Amino acid sequence: MDGYVYRSDPPPPPQPPPTSPPAPPARAPAPVPAPTPAGGRKRFGARTVFVPLGMMALHTVTSTVVAVAFLFVLTLSAAMEQGAGSGLTLQQILALMQGPVNERFLALTTRISLVYSVVQLVAFGLFFRHFARRERPFYPVGRLRGPDLAAIVAVGIGLAGLTAFFVMGLDALANAVPFLRRQLDAYGELAQAFTGDGSLFWTLVSTCLAVPVAEELLFRGLVLNEFRRVMPAWLAVVLQAALFALFHGNFVQSLYVFIPGLVLGLVYVLTRSLAAPIALHIVFNVLGAAVPEALGDSPAGTFVLAAEGAFILVAVLALVWLAGGRKKAAAA
Repeated sequence: MDGYVYRSDPPPPPQPPPTSPPAPPARAPAPVPAPTPAGGRKRFGARTVFVPLGMMALHTVTSTVVAVAFLFVLTLSAAMEQGAGSGLTLQQILALMQGPVNERFLALTTRISLVYSVVQLVAFGLFFRHFARRERPFYPVGRLRGPDLAAIVAVGIGLAGLTAFFVMGLDALANAVPFLRRQLDAYGELAQAFTGDGSLFWTLVSTCLAVPVAEELLFRGLVLNEFRRVMPAWLAVVLQAALFALFHGNFVQSLYVFIPGLVLGLVYVLTRSLAAPIALHIVFNVLGAAVPEALGDSPAGTFVLAAEGAFILVAVLALVWLAGGRKKAAAA
């Protein structure tokens, strides 16, 4: 045992240090989304131009097609009454159109406007329903509470008075401006033509009901809402009012329609209900078309005009009240 030499086992070979798992390959940085405009608005694009212009073009096309159809039927009827049938020459047709056909056409203007307004009401209603389902900024038709409706009626009465006084001011100014006098005379002839056969019933149904609904679907329902997608509400209201004024075509109408266009757009934005500008437009047209046609220059007509003027301040207060209700609803 003494001669035995103890030898330990040889040390194990050194182990390499532990290695960390291979790093994953570097990923490309995620794309940064494009910034959206303030308030969640969309960007101004081709749609912002083509939707308003396209809808206004549709209004013009439908109005023209219906008017031409009435003119064709009236001309054919006049030719058959004369026993000429299809044997009329172009000069004879033109003579008929400038004579009895023109008189009948002017007598039917309110009924013609009723027909194309109903067509437009259906078309614009379908477009509005389509956009309202897909676009958040599109305020629906909605319902009006009793106090809101009373405020809107007050606004309509005051707005009619403001417009009447504005036209009277233009008439006074026209004594010194021949151009303005010619424009006022042309406007008077146009207004006289749109009274049609003098039937108050057709004025109420067409000018005071069908036309306001169709125009509100177009200018407040489609044009204003389309502008609101890409710009502040106040700018959208101003632009749609300018288009509304220019769309009437007549110089005098374009001057005085701008302010009602502003108020109609403002009421729509404040109430968030298309029923509000529709009701306001109906009140405005009743006081501007049906009441003068029914009362004329009688003392009752003068009294109504004075009452409209007295309601201008009431209309301003009603707008302030509507704006206050809008702020309370937003705060809640």
